Amino acid sequence: MRFRDALRKLLVLAMWLMPFGYAVGAELTSVGSMRFDVYYGTQGLKVGEARHDWRIGPDSYELNLNLEAKGLASLFGLQYEQHSSGTVGPAGLRPDVFVVDQRRRKRESAHFDWPAARVSLRRDGKERRSGTISSGDQDVLSLWHQVRRFARSEQPVALNVVTGKSIKRASVRVLGRELLKLPLGEVETLRMQAQAEGGELDIDIWLSLQHDLLPVRIRIADDEGSVLDQRATMIDPERKPGSITTEKN
Repeated sequence: MRFRDALRKLLVLAMWLMPFGYAVGAELTSVGSMRFDVYYGTQGLKVGEARHDWRIGPDSYELNLNLEAKGLASLFGLQYEQHSSGTVGPAGLRPDVFVVDQRRRKRESAHFDWPAARVSLRRDGKERRSGTISSGDQDVLSLWHQVRRFARSEQPVALNVVTGKSIKRASVRVLGRELLKLPLGEVETLRMQAQAEGGELDIDIWLSLQHDLLPVRIRIADDEGSVLDQRATMIDPERKPGSITTEKN
């Protein structure tokens, strides 16, 4: 697989099962921001940076993710921006709209109809396909905050994860504690692993025990041997993000 194709595939996969976060049993932090360095391959070539902002209230939420390639990888136009918005209830986050904007491509989105147990996947506003959803299912960005509930699960947890173009079944399990050395510093973590059905990728996620179980490293390996490694460089749970726009129709 060529470098550009392998990198693009891993960046897309990173968007649908990337970070898992927040302390078990605690309330979601209402406002915050994180940054990651993004590395590609077993040699650890830095290819970009990612930034995640969130605002979660008692009844509703908005999330934003921006990933932009740097250096050589920037020549391939690898830039993604995602938005997720919805409601908050006793079961946690319940997405209403998920939007993906990728450089040089048409907008993709997912629209959740919970009373009908249906999600509509659209490109440039036109429905391409639809699927069935059930309580607990998430889009790829809301999952970051919802999945904290699985950190103490003794058995793997399965759910549907919705992207702008597909619905994927995934299983999440806890592996144990591990000490990491990161640009952020030395961090005691809880390591988790997510596996997509079909074996197309494995994702290892390290949650910081010093930062309310925020994700501080995410390593993704696909079935062709490509590796994408994301390492936290900054955590700011107090910063107020700017206005986050989402698609309403």
